[in-house]
Amino acid sequence: MNRKWNFVRFIALIIAQINPKSAVSNTASLTSNKPRNPMVQTFNINNWGFEDADRKLLSEIKYKVDSLYEKSATTVCPQDGWVHYGNFSYLVIDIPTLKWSDARRTCEILGGDLAIVRSAAENNFIFDLIKKQKTITNWGVWLGLVRKADTKFYWIDDTPMANGYTAWLTGKPDSVSQKCAHMYGTGGGAGKWDDVYCDNSPSYFTSSPVILCKKNKSLNGSRP
Repeated sequence: MNRKWNFVRFIALIIAQINPKSAVSNTASLTSNKPRNPMVQTFNINNWGFEDADRKLLSEIKYKVDSLYEKSATTVCPQDGWVHYGNFSYLVIDIPTLKWSDARRTCEILGGDLAIVRSAAENNFIFDLIKKQKTITNWGVWLGLVRKADTKFYWIDDTPMANGYTAWLTGKPDSVSQKCAHMYGTGGGAGKWDDVYCDNSPSYFTSSPVILCKKNKSLNGSRP
């Protein structure tokens, strides 16, 4: 049981440990016909005490994120997983992520940021995108919405939430100690928002939000 939970914790922390500089060199192995070199990695998993099957899974996750970084840094979306809507492109990385900060860091590495939702149409688009993913968790996706010291919610561009569109589930937000926000992926609240702790316990791993990134539809991207 301890090994299982250590494995879960490690997966949840993978995104936070990615080094974008080494990601570029690692992605080259994906575009060639040469066998992958397990020693060329953004983070070293060979000496963490995992069994072969666990190391293989972690390597696949790492290569997926590395390739997304390389492609998003050099191409115009929509390509390579990015989906175009309006003046922006969106990317879902369907790996449950316990920490809001880890999700945001991943989006920044990929040239964007967590999504700011400006309208009902955009909210519906995002929810439709969630439903197309292989992994859909109950807590859906993290949003670029956070509660500040004044206990009010602001988007990551410092726009007050109160000044624009919202899609809170009835009765939400309901706790000043829950400082981050997500969009439900399943259940009666699917497509609606909820406030949640920014750093969740590993016991909530399978329910945790996955990563939703957004960037301007331009070369190299820019944050929304």
